[in-house]
Amino acid sequence: FGANAGLPQVAIPLLKQISEKYVPRLISHADLWALAANVAIKVMGGPSIVTHFGRLDAHGHSEAAPSALGRLPEADKDAQHLREIFYPKGFTDRDIVALSGAQIVACHAERSAVEGQCTDDKSKFDNSYFRDLLKKTWTK
Repeated sequence: FGANAGLPQVAIPLLKQISEKYVPRLISHADLWALAANVAIKVMGGPSIVTHFGRLDAHGHSEAAPSALGRLPEADKDAQHLREIFYPKGFTDRDIVALSGAQIVACHAERSAVEGQCTDDKSKFDNSYFRDLLKKTWTK
């Protein structure tokens, strides 16, 4: 899973019983993942995010998204690498910084390529990642 190494270790097992009970009878896997992400953000102290339902699951490889290889940034790379990944998707630098802040949720040594602690409390959604960025010396 590379950039999403926590999925098979944590997220998939946590959602297994819910998935077995409700997918596909009441909810798609895609909607379950979106709902789980929104609930996790709220539980960690983040904002409430409305989940819009109606996503469809792929029924085979031909309907699935292509490999994530090269579509997600590598944690040990610089800002230019982030731009190379996200500019083609229409992201601005501001969008990239906001999205990068989500790294606080995934910053666990056993599941991330990031070294060190990303935030004061890795189970709390806060602005410590951004405060740390502001303390750094930046060059163009």
